[in-house]
Amino acid sequence: MAFYTNSGTADMHFMYGRANGHTYEARRLYAEAFPNRAIPSDKLFSRLHQRLSENGSFIVHNAGRPRSTATAETEENVLARVEENPNISTRTIAGS
Repeated sequence: MAFYTNSGTADMHFMYGRANGHTYEARRLYAEAFPNRAIPSDKLFSRLHQRLSENGSFIVHNAGRPRSTATAETEENVLARVEENPNISTRTIAGS
């Protein structure tokens, strides 16, 4: 996927809003307003809006990684393992 600046991404989202959520129209408006920029796919406009709605950000959080399952119980277990064996590696702890 291509890299877009924050302002470029904001411009895309603005055009998506101007087009009332119509992706093809948003792409056309973007191309018209910014003729010297690479024109993103029509699907990118809706994905950006979805990310912003779900995450509060255009950034894909934890891309490709599972969400953290850290809990108070997990933290206590990790601390207990380290107390038992101060030389234990974090990989060993994570694998168990």
